[in-house]
Amino acid sequence: MKLDQNPFFRKAIIPWHDSTLSCWIFIVICLFTLIFAVIGINVACANQEYAGFVWLPALMALLSLFILIKILIKLIMRRQNF
Repeated sequence: MKLDQNPFFRKAIIPWHDSTLSCWIFIVICLFTLIFAVIGINVACANQEYAGFVWLPALMALLSLFILIKILIKLIMRRQNF
């Protein structure tokens, strides 16, 4: 009789870049990036010379917010599975 190659009691191995610690580190980095981008938007809106460059910190804020939400959803889903 053959042994089962994939027993159901094994815990799935999570890669290091998808671990809970790395997700929290990414969240902190995204929060700092989001704060930096909001400050950049405020500075660009305050100076007329830089008003044309508001799109860059706005894009940076949007992307960091997207990554932040995505990682938070991943952590919430992982928490519900266990």
